[in-house]
Amino acid sequence: MRSEDWPFEAWLTLALCGFRLAPDAFWAMSLRDWLCVTRTDGAQAMRREELSALCLKFPDEVKDDSHKP
Repeated sequence: MRSEDWPFEAWLTLALCGFRLAPDAFWAMSLRDWLCVTRTDGAQAMRREELSALCLKFPDEVKDDSHKP
């Protein structure tokens, strides 16, 4: 595949301006990660209500730090 076939400039613009990623974070991503983040196959993001319900059902474990000085 030729380098002209890859839209790196458009991807970098989306990462920096759209997602507000730092350039080093963008360049540290694998191609697979980037394609997963930008896929448009109709997958829906979790809604706030769904996330709240999930957090209530599976709360984060709170460690007891009372024994620390």
